[in-house]
Amino acid sequence: MPAVRVGIYTRVSTDLQAHQDEGSLDTQEARLRAALLARAGDHEVVRVFREEGQSGKSLDRPALQQMLDAVRRRELDLIIVTRIDRLSRSLLDFYEVHRLFEEHEVRFVSLNETFDTSSAVGRAMLKLVLVFAELEREQTAERTRLAMRARAERGLWNGGRPPLGYDGESGGHLAVNSEEAKVVRLIFAKYPEIRSTPKLAKWLNESGYRQKRYVSRRRGQTGGKPFTSAAVLGILKNRVYLGEVSHHGDRFEGQHEAIVAPDAFAQAATIIEANTRNRGKAPARTNYDYLLTGLVRCTCGSSLTTSAGKSRNGTVYHYYRCVGMNKKLDHVCPVKMVNAENLERRVVRIVREAARSPQIVEAALAEANAMANTRLAPVQEQVDQLKRDLQRASDEAEQLLSLILTQGLGQSATAKRKLEEAERRHSQLRTTLGTAEGELIRLQSQQLDMPVVVEALQGFDAVFNILSVDEKRDLLNLLVQQITVFEDRVEVRLHEGHAATAYLVENETVNQAAEHETPGVDPGFVTVSKWLPSPKPGQTSPSPG
Repeated sequence: MPAVRVGIYTRVSTDLQAHQDEGSLDTQEARLRAALLARAGDHEVVRVFREEGQSGKSLDRPALQQMLDAVRRRELDLIIVTRIDRLSRSLLDFYEVHRLFEEHEVRFVSLNETFDTSSAVGRAMLKLVLVFAELEREQTAERTRLAMRARAERGLWNGGRPPLGYDGESGGHLAVNSEEAKVVRLIFAKYPEIRSTPKLAKWLNESGYRQKRYVSRRRGQTGGKPFTSAAVLGILKNRVYLGEVSHHGDRFEGQHEAIVAPDAFAQAATIIEANTRNRGKAPARTNYDYLLTGLVRCTCGSSLTTSAGKSRNGTVYHYYRCVGMNKKLDHVCPVKMVNAENLERRVVRIVREAARSPQIVEAALAEANAMANTRLAPVQEQVDQLKRDLQRASDEAEQLLSLILTQGLGQSATAKRKLEEAERRHSQLRTTLGTAEGELIRLQSQQLDMPVVVEALQGFDAVFNILSVDEKRDLLNLLVQQITVFEDRVEVRLHEGHAATAYLVENETVNQAAEHETPGVDPGFVTVSKWLPSPKPGQTSPSPG
């Protein structure tokens, strides 16, 4: 008779390595090998799966996944552990693992609980033990939370990476790192001058400063990254620099030395609050209808996103802001932002003129219908496939029900679970099919009729003014391919290579004299739009001279 192929699984988590009774990975493995020698029959250890520094809260563990793959390949007959919670602390997770064991006829043995799953009693005991293991984990977590609060009340650091300016010592104490403390004090001294965390982060990086460097047990020397706006803000708001420790919103006097004076910390907090309040008073973006969302791009290559701001006198401005400015502190952009009202007014003027050209409208409709057809095909295919899947699921459910009735399995828990799974899948398919059919109808409705659109666009002004915001966006998207904002002009590309441009000037007197213009940080559009010649095939529109 061939030997039983055994897989040994051992695990320790970072907070258990020195304290649990089974001790280290080597100790666990020695106990398991000794237990195998005492079992009847011939057992051969073919794989040892060692898991160091991994929590048992989830199944996302490298060695565990290797073991499960070996089970699927039918390379193992028996899995053995010292305790049930070495494999999993979650009842639901272990139930899934155990189903995999049963499916591939793999037995499971745990030494401390003295059972294996080859017997009905062992399987029943297994579920009971897992319940108590979950209870024990919750109680341990509760004890940990209470211990952490007790440490905070005593003024001790509760672990984790020490903040910039401090080094961690044994017993939860923090010691001042004199060189890093200088950087922290510099940040608090410089912030009232700069009054902006993104700009302060940029200044720190350009000055050669970096975030804290530290040694990780797993990765060695790490950290030392450039400052970000979020990192600077975290330092400015961290009360540990006042000699305090916090726990779930409560503050306690710490045993470590303060780095920052209370006045400097309070001054930074006041500026942060003022900046937050000013941003909070700016209108929500939904209060302004940004008509060009998704169409407008910056000459630097980035998209322009919606933004809003308020001047010191309370005037509200709405902008399209270069996304590159948000992503990189050192991003170079000649445009930065552009006044939304001015930009939209000039784009609509260009589109109004384009709507009078049958050639442009015809090209736009052809493009829109082609795009709709492109999107329509995969959705139609998805609907057809879902209908086939739904029919197959219905047939399988009927066959399962027939089998249960003919075999007298009506009271079987397994049969009930199978029926519930079949019904759940059938319901999910119906829901997904309904969504797909709705999308199909929406795409089919996007097919446009040329005579109807041309007739509507002949009265562009009357039509545009009564449209909803979404309908206005749809109309602009119909005629416009892309809008590019340059430092001194905006270019609107339409279909079939047609393009128009409107110029920007920096003359403040002209800008203020322009009718209905809203002054902002950027110059306004004051000239009438100018049509550009259509390029030859394969060429781009020429730039205005």
